[in-house]
Amino acid sequence: MKQNKVVFPLIIVLLLIFLPCSIYGIYYQSVMQKEKGNPEHLHKFENKLYYYDDNDKLKGIYECKTATCDTALTQIEDEYLKYYEGANNQLGIIADEYVLIQDGEVINLYNLKTERTITEFTLIKNYGTTLENNGLIVRNKDGNYGLFNINQITFVIEPQYHFMGLSNHMVSEEISTERIAVKESENWYIINRDNQKLSSPSIYPIYDYDKTYIYHIDQNNNYLIYLYDGNIVLPGVTIKKIDSFDNIHVLLNSSGQVLIYNYEFTEIISRYSEFGKYYDYKIEDNKVNIYDGNSMVDSYKVVGVE
Repeated sequence: MKQNKVVFPLIIVLLLIFLPCSIYGIYYQSVMQKEKGNPEHLHKFENKLYYYDDNDKLKGIYECKTATCDTALTQIEDEYLKYYEGANNQLGIIADEYVLIQDGEVINLYNLKTERTITEFTLIKNYGTTLENNGLIVRNKDGNYGLFNINQITFVIEPQYHFMGLSNHMVSEEISTERIAVKESENWYIINRDNQKLSSPSIYPIYDYDKTYIYHIDQNNNYLIYLYDGNIVLPGVTIKKIDSFDNIHVLLNSSGQVLIYNYEFTEIISRYSEFGKYYDYKIEDNKVNIYDGNSMVDSYKVVGVE
């Protein structure tokens, strides 16, 4: 009986010592076996993608289903929005153990630790830069758009829209997600990050927006300005081109006149018009430069150029 009292505690102690060592040994042998398959630590080797951390330690392996698979590139497919024109990019490892992998027509959100695909997309979009609050616009296999948080690996807005995009409005060098342009069925409107509708729906695509106005494009490529409640601004004016800033709006009408309005659209600050001449403008170096043909005739300082 006394012998058993000594043996059982000894067995428990030995198990506590050797069991973790055995588990670690099996894990280490598994990792080493994987490493032997790619001795030069190439990203793609023998139809597999290898992912390493900053210390060149293997994080995980993805086995490709197609010959062209690789870390997914972001894309910009916006047709109407005035968006930030960044270059398509790869996100790399996100949230320490996930990666977005393009394999054929599908983008897999893949967990490197469990070696499992969590969900599938057909498009990811960040306009080649960073979206506010770790956002990423995604499109699922059904063609619906949503907003995804790449740090929390969860949907902020579940995929449900036929389009989702962001205008070129920056907050601390990130694209603001405070307001989001969406299309649902045939209607376009603005929502917030909580998926609440902020504006009245319109059949016309959204070109731009700010805190007060929404700028649409009609079937003739003319611009329409609306308040969020659906009331039109400058009715009867055919706008061929428009840019808005924190202090002014500048627009070109169908008669070749360049008009500069105050932000509230209650006053025309400057008007550039002359019979037989067709004026235009360009945004250059924080200024609106007014042109008559190739000759610059005036310049106006603006606030809020992005």
